[in-house]
Amino acid sequence: MPDAREVYELHAEEYDALVRCEDREGNLLRAMRGVAPIDGVDVVELGAGTGRVTLLLAPHVRSIRAFDIAPPMAEVARRHLGRLGLHNWRVEVADNASLPVPDGSADVAVAGWFGSTEDG
Repeated sequence: MPDAREVYELHAEEYDALVRCEDREGNLLRAMRGVAPIDGVDVVELGAGTGRVTLLLAPHVRSIRAFDIAPPMAEVARRHLGRLGLHNWRVEVADNASLPVPDGSADVAVAGWFGSTEDG
């Protein structure tokens, strides 16, 4: 059985196919709206993976910067987001422990997975 790092680096497409099915009833965006305002805000997303949450948020937010540590995961996210025709997003490769984001630059932070290269 591959570990998480191997999945993220070598099996991003398969991972994406799996997680796309998680919210088949469409509850995630509604649940996030119950926690924090979403419409018209600036968002930073940690552990964005292949962009499952980013894709939900992008049509509603002013901007979203999504970060993942694995370049193959970020590439899948970019491809999906590019199909939306929106220009309010950026997908970048970075470790959650050291994001290149100035303090106070986002209204909302979303963390799909909070880990770092130290977590193994």
